[in-house]
Amino acid sequence: MVTTPLIQNGIKVELPKGHVSDVDLAEKPQEWVVALDAQGIIYLNNQAGTATDILQQLHYASEHKGVDAVIVRADTGVQFGKVIELVDAIKNIGKITYVAFTTEKISTSGAR
Repeated sequence: MVTTPLIQNGIKVELPKGHVSDVDLAEKPQEWVVALDAQGIIYLNNQAGTATDILQQLHYASEHKGVDAVIVRADTGVQFGKVIELVDAIKNIGKITYVAFTTEKISTSGAR
C-alpha cells in the first residue's frame, strides 16, 4: 500500500484512505480542527499543545465561542486506540455535538 503525506496548514499528516464522499460543513460553521501527527503531537487549529490544554481550549470555545464541531485529522501511523481516546474526550465536552474524521479520498480514475 502506498500512502502520500498530506501537508495542510503546515502539519504533516498521512491520512487514511476512504471512499466516503466529502461532507458539506456549511451547516457547521463553528468547527475547529484537531490534528494528531505520526509522533503523537496534538494540535488545535495548527497550535501544538498537550491533550489537557487542547481539551480545555475546546471546552472554553464550545462554551464561549459557539464551537460545536471538531474535525479530527490523525496520521495513519498513530495507534487507533490513541485516536479513539482523543475522540471520546472531545465528545465528552458538553457543547461539542459533531466530531468527524478526515480521510484522503481514494482516486477513482480508471476504476470500474
